[in-house]
Amino acid sequence: MKVSIFIITMPLFGIILFGCQSQKDDPSLIEAHDYHQQAGQIREKIGQQLSNTEVDSSMHATLEDFKQALKEWDEARVEVPGFEHDHDHDHGEEGHGHHHHAAPNLSPKEHLELQQHLLEEIKGLEKSFNDQRMGLIN
Repeated sequence: MKVSIFIITMPLFGIILFGCQSQKDDPSLIEAHDYHQQAGQIREKIGQQLSNTEVDSSMHATLEDFKQALKEWDEARVEVPGFEHDHDHDHGEEGHGHHHHAAPNLSPKEHLELQQHLLEEIKGLEKSFNDQRMGLIN
C-alpha cells in the first residue's frame, strides 16, 4: 500500500515541481514579474504617502475618488504564474495591505502585456496623486 501511494505521488510531485520551474524560466514571465514588482513598490509608496497626507475639506471628495481608483487597481492586479507570492516588501505588524489574485489563464506574452498595463496605470495614479498633493490640479 505504501509503495503504491509513493508511485502515485512522485509523478505528481515532479509535474508540480518542474511545471513551476519552467514558468520561472520563461523570459516573458520573468519580465512580467519585474513589472509586477515595480508596480507593487509604487503601490506601497502611494499607500504610505496617502496615510501621511493631511486633507482639508475641499480635497476630501478628490481624495475619495483617488482611493476608489486605487481600490479598483488593487482588484485588477494579479500574480504572475510561477511567481505567486514571490515579492519583496515588508508585511510589517499589520500584515498584507493588498490581495493576491490568482493569475488568469493567459499566455506568457499576454501576462507580460497585462503587467505592463498595470504598471502604467499605477504610475498614472501616482502622478495624479502627486500632482494633487502639490496643488498642480485645479
